[in-house]
Amino acid sequence: SKPFLFALSGHRDGVYSLKRHPKDVSLLASGSGDGEIRIWSAGRRETRWRATSAHRGMVRALCYGRDDRILS
Repeated sequence: SKPFLFALSGHRDGVYSLKRHPKDVSLLASGSGDGEIRIWSAGRRETRWRATSAHRGMVRALCYGRDDRILS
């Protein structure tokens, strides 16, 4: 089996947090060491949304709220 799906090549720093959407398994959220958060479409392998200055430092954890908003 091949566990590697694709690289999250849009981040400038390392990815420290990764979370799958609870309802739509093709959506992934990632948080990097420079404070950037991105939402990815796994099927298209592209960024759907990003926040470049979500944090002053590393994004340590991500989760989805009840209204599908991403929390960090």
